Parts: sequence; C-alpha cells; structure tokens
Amino acid sequence: MKLHISNINGFNASKELLDAQTKISKVGIELGAYEMGIYTYPVDSDSDVELSKRLDGIISALGFGDIVVLQLPTLNGYKYDSLLLAKILAYRTKLIIYIHGECLDSSYLNLLKRADSIIVNKNVNYHFLKNHGFCSVFLDSNYGHTKKCLMDAIECLCFVENTLLCMRNRVVENEIQVGFGLYDKTGDYTSWVGVTIQSILEHTNSKVCFHILHDSTLSNANKIKLIEIVEKFDDRIQFYSLSDDLFEEYNAQMGNYTVGAMFRVMLPKILGDLNRIIYLDADLLFNRDIQELWDIDINDYCLAAVPDLNVKKGYIWTYPTRGKVIEKFKYFNSGVLYMNLENIRKKGDLHTQTIEYLKEHPESDLPDQDALNVIYKDDTLLIDENWNYFAESIRHADERELKNKVYHYVGTLCTVNSQTEMDYLFI
Repeated sequence: MKLHISNINGFNASKELLDAQTKISKVGIELGAYEMGIYTYPVDSDSDVELSKRLDGIISALGFGDIVVLQLPTLNGYKYDSLLLAKILAYRTKLIIYIHGECLDSSYLNLLKRADSIIVNKNVNYHFLKNHGFCSVFLDSNYGHTKKCLMDAIECLCFVENTLLCMRNRVVENEIQVGFGLYDKTGDYTSWVGVTIQSILEHTNSKVCFHILHDSTLSNANKIKLIEIVEKFDDRIQFYSLSDDLFEEYNAQMGNYTVGAMFRVMLPKILGDLNRIIYLDADLLFNRDIQELWDIDINDYCLAAVPDLNVKKGYIWTYPTRGKVIEKFKYFNSGVLYMNLENIRKKGDLHTQTIEYLKEHPESDLPDQDALNVIYKDDTLLIDENWNYFAESIRHADERELKNKVYHYVGTLCTVNSQTEMDYLFI
C-alpha cells in the first residue's frame, strides 16, 4: 500500500494556493508519499475522451488499496474534480481530502462524503463540515502542525481499515463460500470468471462470498470489474495475492492448463477461518441454485465432486486410471469441487501433498486433478452429473434449451454456430 499526495501547478493557479499546496505536498513526501501532479488549465477545451485520458495519466501510479491525499481546490472546476475523485476511488483507495481556502462551496458536499477523512486549515470550514454531520474532520491550525495532522489522518485510516478487514474476513452465518484460482496472463480470463459469478448470483437468493486467489497477472482494472459485479448483488468478494513463483517449477508440467488451477490446493491453508468452500473453474455457467450444492452433506468426506464423463466413458485415460490406482468411474473432474476444509486439514497439508505427488509422478496427464483424485480417492462423495455437465455432451445430443444444470465448457470455446441457448447465454 502506497501513499500519494496531489499538488497543483500551472499559470491559472494563484501563487498563494500554489505555495500552500506545495508546502503540504512536501510534508506528504517526507512521510513517503508519491506526488500526483495536477495541472490547472481551461478544462472546457477538452472533450470527454481527452479529459478521461488526462485524468488516467494523473492516477497512473495508483495501486489497488493505496492511500491518496487529494488537495482541493484543483481550480479546474466541479466536473473535473468529480471525475478525478471517481477514478481515484475506482482503485478502492483510502481517500483523505485536504481543503485549502476560506469557505467551502456547498455543491462539493456530496463529493466530500466520499472521503474517508478530511483535513481543513480554516476554522470556518471545520465547523461547516461538523454542522453537516461529517465526523472524521481534522483541523490543521498552522503549517507547523501539518505533519502531525496528516499522520493522525493516515493512522486513523489504517486503524479503520484493519478493523474493517477483520470484519470482512469474518464468516457470515448462512453465507455460501465460493473460491476461484485466477491466472490471467492475457487479461481475458477474468471475463470468464465474471460470467460464472454473474450466473451464480442470478440463480440464487442466498448470500455468497467469493474468494479469488490470484497472482500478479490479475490487473487492478479487472479486479474492479469483478467487484462491481458482486456489489451489484450486495454480496462480498475477497482477493488473496499469491507469489508468482509459488508453482513456477511445475509450469512445464501443467501443459495446456494454467498454473491458476494449482491455486485451489492453497485454499485450506489461506482460508483458515472457513470450514467449507465450493471451488469452481472459470469456464462454468450456472443455471441452477448453488444453495442446493451447498446443502449437500459432506461431513464424512473431504470432497464432493462429479465423475469425469470423458474418463468414465473411456474417451480419455489419466495416469491414475491407467495405473489402476482409481477405477475410471470413480475418477472425478475437479472443475466443481465442494471442499470440506476442516476434514482436508486433518489429513495433512494439501499444498505439500500435491507438490509431493507432482515430484513423484511428472508424467501425470492432468497434474492437479490427478493429485486430488489420488489423495482423496477414498474420501470423495460422487454427486449428480448435473453439477458439472460437460458442454460437449449438449452439442452431441443437440439439446437446444437450458436445463437445471451447471454447464462446463472444459476449456473449449463457446460455439455460436451450435445455436444452443447455453452458448448464446455464456457469450
């Protein structure tokens, strides 16, 4: 988490305001802040596209969850300030607004409500905001007090954020827990996760919390898109950043599968406060209520999963089935996994067990899936195929209408020419 502070420059700014903002900016830099330069200019000369690009340049160094001290006024007008504020907050930043000047324009009240805390250097502004119900307002009575004032505001934000983080990570009663592993080298994979999330939320009235395990390939912009989908339904989403080199030595062994598929084996360790979670691949379309899956009793099992149709019918052979370690009708597909995390932890560290399996069996065809099948071959409840129904089965059967199923594309692209409702809906 980085600290940023804005500072204006340009011919349109008065020397008094330039000096005032520069002084505050220097204090911020002493505290380790990065400066965000804001140029004052005739804003009306910009088209909406030009203005948006200009603002994107200002916030280009922002990271997800950073702290921003925005000094107002920018002298570029309400529209400019409003758009700048929206772009800053899109990164889920913690925002401190520092207000210079004798009195506040009441038209800015709605903008100021979006700040986490406000610093003013005039008594009149302090009392104005207090009278309008603002709580987290700091008065910088003189420039010698500025550093302490900024530090107090930042420390207050950090305290509040840590408190909220603890609250967000608490398990909410009756909330369904869903996990994804996200490796998005091209930037396109997130859209598939978004479709799966959207389809889940459109088919349930239950509360859902999504847990996204990812590495540095997930961009801030794509994080925001996922957050917007979930918040539209008033549900929760949490992100957990994993080291890029966590499974680096096994990249070659993954073949056509992304290393993100390996992230699922980290769920029992990372989500230590959860007892159960439904792990999902990204190429799924829900056309039934996920609550029904959550209600399945897995108290005596580590996993619940659907037998892999291709293995069951003999279309493909996997390393465990070739070696007769697992009978082919018991080999499951790991695209939909209902995980009893409590029982899994009792059986050992899944991450370590998976790594050991991969070291011993480098010839494994489906590395993570094979490992899970072998580790839990006697601890998996096999459930109805409609919870993980292969899309190819529909195309071969020429089914035209969606049914009460979870459709799995199994890495294949949607086929518009098939003219099935399933393909059109996913697209």
